[in-house]
Amino acid sequence: MIGRVKIRSDIKLNIKRIAMIIMFLLLLERVFISLTYLFRNSNYNRMHVVGIKEEEPLDVVFVGGSATFVYWEPMKAWNDFGICSYNFATDTIQAECIKYGIKEVLKYQQPSLFVIDVRAFQYYDNMGAENGLRNFSDSLDWGIDRFRLVNEYLDNHIIEENQDKLSLYLDIMKYHSNYAALGNPDNWEMIDNRIDSYNKGFEWIPAYRYLDAPSDFLTGEMVAIQNEALVILYDLLNFCKSKSINVLFVVCPYQINKEHYGKYNTMESIISSYGFDFINLNDYYIEMELDFSKDFYNGNHVNCFGAEKYTDFLGKYIVNNYNMPDHRNEDRYISWHDDFAKFKEEESEIKEKICQKKLQAEEGHIIASTLSKTINFM
Repeated sequence: MIGRVKIRSDIKLNIKRIAMIIMFLLLLERVFISLTYLFRNSNYNRMHVVGIKEEEPLDVVFVGGSATFVYWEPMKAWNDFGICSYNFATDTIQAECIKYGIKEVLKYQQPSLFVIDVRAFQYYDNMGAENGLRNFSDSLDWGIDRFRLVNEYLDNHIIEENQDKLSLYLDIMKYHSNYAALGNPDNWEMIDNRIDSYNKGFEWIPAYRYLDAPSDFLTGEMVAIQNEALVILYDLLNFCKSKSINVLFVVCPYQINKEHYGKYNTMESIISSYGFDFINLNDYYIEMELDFSKDFYNGNHVNCFGAEKYTDFLGKYIVNNYNMPDHRNEDRYISWHDDFAKFKEEESEIKEKICQKKLQAEEGHIIASTLSKTINFM
């Protein structure tokens, strides 16, 4: 009898010890993850990703790279059409990230429409871009999807010998010396990997560059894209189909050439075969009233003058082709009115800066032209 009591007592003691070990490991995991989030970069790329957790229900989520977050103005779309949208986008996003971006969004939102920028497939490179991956992956929550994303990236790309593969999984190995994070309020606010993104993932770029509009780029030719990019595109399409996700694939206007246009023809054929919509906005310069001498800051991106026209055109397209509710008078979106007021204030400042730069560029052009004709500099 005494022996049985002792055995029961030992079992209870062992269970207690095991429970304490489990609690300790869970606490250690929580501390480790919190430190990882704390030391990560607190730049706009990460804010675009983690900010979606704080949003009210969204109608449309844009997924892509910089050709998403400098083109689409969610606050203008809200004010003009009542659409609640968000730019879930990071610089130089890699093609592998698009599917995982959608999966991450679906953890927190159930939008009626995803808009996907396909430039990542057109610019696909076997060498990859570590920063392009990290801008996205080092903004995600720790979990199996982040692990799978890094795996796919490493499988698909040629990795330089000196690249630390382990730090792609354990990103604290890269950021552990980021001591500036300890004094940055944004880092502390994102210690649980979330923050309020008042601009809904849009970014102002106060820059200007004179460009000539592209010409002679229209072609019916189908230009091949890299095999790895094709595999990733098919995987994305099958995933969206399996989840019954409504998707619009877009090509933003830029200084396109015939080869690029042919690649988009190939993508459009594949995407359309799956029943998804595709629109190449390089076909609508006139309808958008796009001015390459004013509306861009480089050959690949618009400034806010171009973004305004892009959002107006694509916003009307979405309203006319998809069933979008108008949330402008709903109480739950009352804070969006304040966000729009802040957006307009910033817009006024940015437009003034761009106009000043445009004026300086024009004056410089006149001076350069005069100097080129000068014979006697005295």
